[in-house]
Amino acid sequence: MTVLLIVFKILLILLCILLSVLILVLFIPFDYFLNGKINDGAEGKAEIRWLFGLIRIIIYKSEDKPEMKIIICGLNIYNKKFIKENNVKKNKNKKNESNSKRDIGMNLMIELFRYFKDILNIVKPKYFKISGVYGFEDPSLTGMLLGVISIIKGAVPSAQIYVNPDFEKENINIEAEIYGDIKVCVIGYRTLKLIIKKDVRQKLFKKSKAAETF
Repeated sequence: MTVLLIVFKILLILLCILLSVLILVLFIPFDYFLNGKINDGAEGKAEIRWLFGLIRIIIYKSEDKPEMKIIICGLNIYNKKFIKENNVKKNKNKKNESNSKRDIGMNLMIELFRYFKDILNIVKPKYFKISGVYGFEDPSLTGMLLGVISIIKGAVPSAQIYVNPDFEKENINIEAEIYGDIKVCVIGYRTLKLIIKKDVRQKLFKKSKAAETF
């Protein structure tokens, strides 16, 4: 009986720890920082911080291969450089494509559009700044991008966009800085609202005909 009681207490402690971690993940937001530069090539840094910076995931991109680090309490516990893999699994892709074909429907498309729009509003940056000069060999492309930038300025008044077009020559020299946070609990709540809708569940979790006849 004493052994069972000890085992029960250990399981209870482990459950409390798991619940505590889950609560932390759900209610403490993740901060993200991005800064980059495009000149002859692209280079930059993306960083995700959690628990006031005690846990950090950093991705660097410079002239060398991209590199990712995971730092916990100042200790670098993971460091990896990415290597491109040229192996293309055609058969697997074809199989996935055939199994993923299903009748989505207009109502589901509308619901998914609203969902992704809400998610974008949740994760949109608090600070957004782009500066520099851009120009393409074809001046019409430069003019088109100028129009797109004007639309972005009108849609996101808080964004600081200081880029000037160069219609005379090809010239791309742009720097960007972005900062924001991600609230997992808000995203989880919005996702749950989507999934509990009957029409959405029927479409998303319905088995494809190819899978049923296999």
